[in-house]
Amino acid sequence: MRAVLVEPNPLIADALGRQLGMGKIRYDRQNWAGLEELLREQGAEGLGYDAIVLGSVDDPARCVAALRAHQVGAAILCLLDRRCVATTVELLHAGADDVLVKPVVSAEVRARIEVARRRSRGLL
Repeated sequence: MRAVLVEPNPLIADALGRQLGMGKIRYDRQNWAGLEELLREQGAEGLGYDAIVLGSVDDPARCVAALRAHQVGAAILCLLDRRCVATTVELLHAGADDVLVKPVVSAEVRARIEVARRRSRGLL
């Protein structure tokens, strides 16, 4: 499984990266501007990620909506610093597959990515 981690804080990104690695998830680290550039250059199919994990980005709902507007089919998991029902609802309406509150555990992240991928393929 291959994911891209979008988290600007290097300490948090390193910790999340270790968690993803423990879950046997190969990942690239990218900032939002870099991911947007990759999307423009390669298109949704060219990204080749099974999942996009969005950490602390400015306006995460806009980021999720932009990914979905470009027909990105990868599972999108958003990580929040604290529980907020309004933000969770906004992210889900924008097209996120799941929303988790940091800190996260690699096994749960992997399981939620797998669930989102199964559903996207029409499997129950």
